[in-house]
Amino acid sequence: MVDPVVEPAETDPLDERFSFCMNEKPNIDVAVRNFLAIQLAKPSAPKKAKENNIGKADNKKEPEEPLDPIGVQRVCGSILRNVNSVELLPPGEWSIKVPQGETQTGLDRIDQITEYKVLYTLSTALTRKEKKITKALGKSMLRLVWPEVREKVITECDAKAVGTKQQVLELINLFGSSFNSSNMEELDYISKEEQKNIKELVWAVDFGSVLHERQNQRVETAQKRVKEVQANVNEIAETFKNTCTIEEVEDTELSQE
Repeated sequence: MVDPVVEPAETDPLDERFSFCMNEKPNIDVAVRNFLAIQLAKPSAPKKAKENNIGKADNKKEPEEPLDPIGVQRVCGSILRNVNSVELLPPGEWSIKVPQGETQTGLDRIDQITEYKVLYTLSTALTRKEKKITKALGKSMLRLVWPEVREKVITECDAKAVGTKQQVLELINLFGSSFNSSNMEELDYISKEEQKNIKELVWAVDFGSVLHERQNQRVETAQKRVKEVQANVNEIAETFKNTCTIEEVEDTELSQE
């Protein structure tokens, strides 16, 4: 007798998305604190005199002098505070306000609506229980609310005179670039390597381990460069030595003639 084939039960997409969003690591609070640690660890930049850029070939936007540590902390605090105070529209209202994109496929739209329903349900439940969204949810929630949060942070920092508007913009755009590629065009003065490092460090589950690994990589790279330089020096020295020997032989032969 042949055993009947048991087909695996289909997983509900809604359940899958619930599981993913509830277990997304690190949460927003950890990511913002990682970002804060990165910014506070940066050496203070010396104040630069204003330069006349007329006639310069490089038209890249120059970054503003960075915010002081207190200013950075206040911006990060504003990000967390405004994420926690977000109130999402009910899914029906949201789907009307945010219609399907012109190039968005039907399947992508279904996924988008499914994720919104999940994040709406989770954030509403957290708010009702007076628990912080930033402590429970991660990157998916932040991507969803970032446009609104970003504007609120800018307005709040402006009202509280936290640095200049440009300083605040550069800082929040830098943070935004760690999870939202649309912010990259605002950061053309930051190298691709640095942007990649920020992404990996901000959203590291174990910040200390990732930082330690990067430090080891830098040491290994530095040691490799030292060896390469030493090899070049030895090669030059050997070439010089051989050249001197050839000249000595030629001088000897000429004196004998």
